[in-house]
Amino acid sequence: MNKFDVWSVALFSTFALAIILVWFSIFPLALVVNPNDVIFESAAVLAAIFGFTFITSLRIRALTVGWILFSTAILINLLDEFTQTPELWDTTFPNLLQMSSLLIIAIGLYAVERERQRNVARARQDQQQLEKSRAQYQELYENATDAIFTLDLAGNFVSSNRATTALLGYTPEEIRAKNIGDVLTPASLAHAVEMLERAITTQSNLKELQPWDYEIVGKDGARLTAQVRTRFIWDAGNIAGIQGIARDVTAQKHAEATLRRRDAILESFTFAAEQFLTTPNWQAAIPAILARLGQATALSRVYIFENYLDPRGNLLSNQRFEWVAPGITPQIDNPELQGFDFTAVGFARWHELMSGGKPVFGHVREMPAAEQAMLAAEDIKSILCVPIFVANQWWGFIGFDECVTERVWTEVEIDALHTIANTLSAVIARARAQTLADTRLNEQTALLQLSQDLLTLTDTQKIMDRVLQCVNEMFETNLTHIWLVDDTGEHIILSAGTGWQAGHIGTLTIPLDDPAIGGGAWAIRNRQIVIMDDIATEQRFVIPALAIAHGIQSGIAVPMLAGECAIGAIAINSPRAHQFTPDHARVLALIANDTAEALERARLFAAETQRAQYLAQLNEIRRAALSAINLPELLQTLADRLGELFNTDGCHISLWNDTTRQIHIVAASGDWRDKIDTLTFAPGEPTLTEAVLRAGRALAVEEIHTTPYLSHHLLAQITAQSAMALPLIADEEKIGAVILLYDQPHHFGAEDIARGEQAVAQVALALAKSKLFVQVQEHAARLSALHAIDLAITSTLELDARLALLLTHTLEQMRGDVANVFLSHGDQLTVVAQRGAQNPALAGQVSFPIGTGAAGWIAQTGEPLALAEVHHDPRWLEIEASSTEGVVSYLGAPLLVDAQVIGVLDVSTRAPREFTDEEIDFLMMLAGQAAIAIENALANDYRPRGASAQRARRGDVHLRRGTAPGTLCRQLQHRA
Repeated sequence: MNKFDVWSVALFSTFALAIILVWFSIFPLALVVNPNDVIFESAAVLAAIFGFTFITSLRIRALTVGWILFSTAILINLLDEFTQTPELWDTTFPNLLQMSSLLIIAIGLYAVERERQRNVARARQDQQQLEKSRAQYQELYENATDAIFTLDLAGNFVSSNRATTALLGYTPEEIRAKNIGDVLTPASLAHAVEMLERAITTQSNLKELQPWDYEIVGKDGARLTAQVRTRFIWDAGNIAGIQGIARDVTAQKHAEATLRRRDAILESFTFAAEQFLTTPNWQAAIPAILARLGQATALSRVYIFENYLDPRGNLLSNQRFEWVAPGITPQIDNPELQGFDFTAVGFARWHELMSGGKPVFGHVREMPAAEQAMLAAEDIKSILCVPIFVANQWWGFIGFDECVTERVWTEVEIDALHTIANTLSAVIARARAQTLADTRLNEQTALLQLSQDLLTLTDTQKIMDRVLQCVNEMFETNLTHIWLVDDTGEHIILSAGTGWQAGHIGTLTIPLDDPAIGGGAWAIRNRQIVIMDDIATEQRFVIPALAIAHGIQSGIAVPMLAGECAIGAIAINSPRAHQFTPDHARVLALIANDTAEALERARLFAAETQRAQYLAQLNEIRRAALSAINLPELLQTLADRLGELFNTDGCHISLWNDTTRQIHIVAASGDWRDKIDTLTFAPGEPTLTEAVLRAGRALAVEEIHTTPYLSHHLLAQITAQSAMALPLIADEEKIGAVILLYDQPHHFGAEDIARGEQAVAQVALALAKSKLFVQVQEHAARLSALHAIDLAITSTLELDARLALLLTHTLEQMRGDVANVFLSHGDQLTVVAQRGAQNPALAGQVSFPIGTGAAGWIAQTGEPLALAEVHHDPRWLEIEASSTEGVVSYLGAPLLVDAQVIGVLDVSTRAPREFTDEEIDFLMMLAGQAAIAIENALANDYRPRGASAQRARRGDVHLRRGTAPGTLCRQLQHRA
C-alpha cells in the first residue's frame, strides 16, 4: 500500500473514530455516581473498540479535540493530493468503500448501542420509578394510621409498621420475636385460630365475616380492642402467610359501651321508677332495682349505704342493701361496713367529697394507701360512689364496684348514676313525707285515744302508766320518765318511768334549786320545753350522775302545766345524741297538757275520796273508842286504824308517866308490832312522846335522823325516815302520843297535820274514858284481890305458908317474875322468902345493911321505890341481883307495923316495865296486910319449918304484937 492509501485509511478511521468519540463524549452510555467524584464510563462496545475499560470525561474531550484537529489537517492534505493526483481515486476508492462499510457497520453498531442505551435508560428510569414507588409505598406503609403486619402460617410476626409498634408498645425487633398468641387475649386468640382454620379450609379470606374485633394485650398490660382485617399472601398458588390491618377501636368501643351502659342505666332508671311507683315500701323495691342496675352495667357489686349519727354526734354509715354478681363475695355482712366511720378508717376524703355533693370514683390502685388497703380487701379494682341527698342533707350513697377488671367511669355514666341517686333521693323524701303524714295521723289517733283513756282514769299511777305506754309507742323508746313536784314545791320525785332501775322509781328526789337538776327539773322550774342535743355540751344545767350512768346522750323534757303552775314534767332520754326535734317537742307538749289535766283531776278525785275515807275511818275510830271496854284491845284497834288512815309503814301508841317522866309503848301496827318489844329507853333521854306532849301540838319530822327530838340511842334503833308525833291530851292530862312512821322520806302538809290532830283528839277522849273505866275496874279488882289475899294468908298460922301465899298472890296481881320478902334485924336486912328466883336456896342466906341497895333504901326511908331500869339506878346492888337475877324493872314497898318498918316486900320483872301509881298503891296496901300477918304469926308463937324451923329449934323467942322495929329480926336471929 502506498503512502496515500495509508493516509486515506487513517483519515477515514480517524474521522469515524472522531464521530464516535464526539458522540460518546457528548452522550455517555452510563453514569455512575461516586461520593468523591463524577465519572463517565463508555459502553461495553466502546471499550471493546479501544481496548480500555473506562475513559474519564476530560481525557475523552481532549483526545476528541486532538483527533478532530489532526483529522482536519489530514483531510485538507488528502483533498489537496486528490486534486493534484486524480489517479488516486482508482486506488483509493476501494479502500474508501471498505472503510465506508466499516463506517456503516460502526454506525449500525452505534444505532444498536444507542437503542441499548435507550433501553438501559428506560430500565434505569423504570427502576428509579420502582424505587420511588417502593419508597412511597414504604412511607405509606410506615406512616399508615392503622397497624399493618404480616404473619407466617405459625402466627409469628414477620413485619410490622410503626402503627403496630405504637399499638402494642413493643419495638419492631420485639414484635418480630412475638407470636400472635402473645398479644391476643385467650378468648380473642381462640376466635382467631377458629377463623384461620376455617379460611384455610375454604381457601377464602372470609371477607363476608370481616372485620373482627379482637382484644389485644399491650406490652404494659393494658387491654385494647382492635378491629382486624386479614388476607392470605399467595406464592405460586400456595398460602405463604397472612397480611393483616388492625385499627384501634378501643375508644369507639368504649364510647359504644358507655352509651350502652348509659342506655342500660336509663332503662334501669325507668325500671326503678316503675318499681317505686308500684311498690308501697321503697325499701322492698331496692333489691330488684340494684339487681337490674348491676346487670345492666355489668358490674360486680351495687350497694347502698345510709348515714346516721352515733351517740356522740359522729357521722357513721351502715350498708343497708347490696347486690353482687355471680362469683363475687358479698359484703353486706362485713362488720367493718356497719357503723362505718369515715374519718376513723382513713376515708375523710370520701366524707368531704360526698358531703359536698361530689362523687368518689377511680381505680383502687391510684387511691390513697388507707383507702387501698380496705378496698383491696374486698377485691375492688375500680369504684364509683354517688352521694344521695334528702332534704338537702347527705343521706348516704349508692356505690358500684368492679372486681374483675379496671373500669373507667365516664361523665355520661356518672351523670346517669346521679340520675338514679336523685330518683332514690326523691323516693326517700316522698317516703319520709308519707311517713310523716302517717305519723301525724297516728299521733292524732294516739293522742285522741290517750285523751279518752285519761278521762276515765282516776288513779295517778294508772294515769302515768298509760302516758308512759303512749309515749314509748309514739317515740319508739323505753327511756321515759315522769317527774312530779312534791307537796312542798321544793323537790321533784321520779314518780314513774321505764328503762330506769326499779329502786329509783318513787324514791329518787331532786331539789329544784340543785345545780345538777337535769332537764326535767329545769323544765319545771322555768316552765319551758328543753331539748338536750348532747349532754356532753349542755351549758344550761349540770347533768345528774345518774343520767350519765345510764348512758344518756340526749333528751327532751316538757313541763306539765296546771294553769300557771308546773306540777311535773315528762322527759325522754336517748343513748344517742341529736335525737329530738321541735316536732317531738310539739307532740310531747300535747301529751304533757293532757297528762297534767288528768293528774289534776285525779288529785282532786283522790282528795275527795281520801276525805270521804278519812271521815269514814275517823267515825270508825270514834265508834271503836266509845264502844271498847278492854284497854289493850282499844289501843291496838286505834293503832291499826290510825296506821290505815294515814297510810303509814308503822304506827305506835305510847303512854306517858308524868311522874317518872317515862313512856311505855302499849300498841303498834304494821312491822312495828314486832319491833316495840326490842326498843329500850334510857332514863331521861329525849323521845318524840315527851317532845310532842311538851309542845302540845303535832310535830312533823321529815328527816328523822336529824331531829333533836330523839336521842342517838333511839335513832340507832329506828329505821324510819319520817315521822309525825300527835299528842294525846284530854282535859289537860297528858296521856301519851301517837307516832306515825314512814320508811321513806315523807312530806307532811298542813292538811295532814290538821287531820292527825283531829283524829287523836277523838283517841285522847276515848283513852281518857277507857283509862277511867279501867282504873275503876282495876281498883275494884285490887280491893277484891286484897280481901282474897287477906283471907288466904290468915287462914294458916304457919309463917312459911303465909309467906308463900303472899308471894304467889303478889306475882299474880302485879304480873311480876320474882317476889321477895325481907325482914329487918338491927341494921341488916335478910331475905326470908322468895318466889320465881332461879336460886331459891338464897333465902335466909343473903343479908345486907339497911340503907344499902333498893330494899335497904325502902327499909331506911319507909317509902316505896319503883325502878323502870334497875341497872341505871345507883341504889341497886349486886347482892340484890343475886337474889333477883335477870330482872330489869323493880317495885318495892315497906312492911309497916304501927308505922314501924319490919321488912320489905318487892316484885321484879325481867322485861322493862313502868309501874303505875295504882300498882304502887296496891303493893303498899298488900305490904301492910302482909306485915300484920307476919307480926301475928310470930306473936302466936309460930315455930316455922324449913329454914325458919331450924332457927326456931336453936331458940324459942315469942314475938308479940307491937314489937319494936327490928325486934322480929332479932328474935329470928336469937332462935337461930
